[in-house]
Amino acid sequence: MFDYILRNRNTGSYPYTGGLRWQVDLTQAKGQRISQLEVRNASGSYEALVLDRTYKVVTIDFLANGQDYYSSMKEVTGERRMDVGLDYAEAFLQYVERLPGTIGQKSLGKLPTADYSTQKFTE
Repeated sequence: MFDYILRNRNTGSYPYTGGLRWQVDLTQAKGQRISQLEVRNASGSYEALVLDRTYKVVTIDFLANGQDYYSSMKEVTGERRMDVGLDYAEAFLQYVERLPGTIGQKSLGKLPTADYSTQKFTE
């Protein structure tokens, strides 16, 4: 999935995540372009992704249904997939409403660079 998205340079489908980060090197061969793939653990620290461990992924139905070149996502079916029935725009509004501050004074802060999905990008 990463290789297809990186090769086609389609910014609409470029992966942005929360709790997952990596480095990209387009000079490397297919299958070797992503390195330093790390996941944020329960204590908030990043650790190497373990290939034989199961992780939970939360995404919008558009991507889960394989759109925007995420075709491998639609292969997750049955008990491994749960549609919680939330509209993602509504979920975002609920998140903003819970931010500290009063209406009209709430703001979203910029993420620390250590939490950016892409930590390094080499063309």
